[in-house]
Amino acid sequence: MSGTARTNAFRWTLVAGFALAIWLVPLLLVLLSRGPRRAQPPTSGGPPVPTQAPGPLILYVAAWPTRQTVDFAEIQGVAAETDNILAPQGIATDLALALRQAGIASETQRLDERFALAAPLAHRDIVLVYPLRHGAPPWPVMRFVDHALEPALARQDPGLAGLTIHDVAIAEDAAAPAAAQAALAASLGYYHVAYQAGPALDESLTSIVIYKRLQALAATMQAQPGTASAARAPTAAGAAAPAAGSPHE
Repeated sequence: MSGTARTNAFRWTLVAGFALAIWLVPLLLVLLSRGPRRAQPPTSGGPPVPTQAPGPLILYVAAWPTRQTVDFAEIQGVAAETDNILAPQGIATDLALALRQAGIASETQRLDERFALAAPLAHRDIVLVYPLRHGAPPWPVMRFVDHALEPALARQDPGLAGLTIHDVAIAEDAAAPAAAQAALAASLGYYHVAYQAGPALDESLTSIVIYKRLQALAATMQAQPGTASAARAPTAAGAAAPAAGSPHE
């Protein structure tokens, strides 16, 4: 091979080596910059990773407090449902605040025709906040019992074993909720679901008294969902005062 051919071959070798270096050097830098790889958990065998149980689920029926007769002038004078002191959404929000002050996280959802209990019950407490309709719980509450709890019973959801249903009944007068809560207790008893009647709220109560009753309900729930401690009567002496910054001060 002549000297010219050897020179050309050497030049092409240098070009090829330089091209490979341009491609390989960044790849090596990326690989070296990575830390040690984490050990992957075993795909089978061994105990399952424990998951934290969810907190209480607050389900509210967004409707006006019960009325013997509808007063259109009163309805037109209020800009929105949440302007009413007994609006279920506002009561559910206040209950979530009382639970948070007791160190319990909760979840709030609207109970309507689109509600579906997709996740397992997971031994959680459920609080139903509803206004009375003709002296009975409104249809979304009864639909929840028949369309959510009954399928859970049919599929033998293990969360039913630790489930406790509480409620907050909103009425026009103090005597009305007793019959409605008795009807709810009978429906839940049919499915062997634990039930604890909660506070009854009516228009004669002030916002301070309402919040104290919600605090008393929150006090019956322990940090572990699904187990209710010994219920304390919702009296003014046994309930704590609203914390600083509460909207009910």
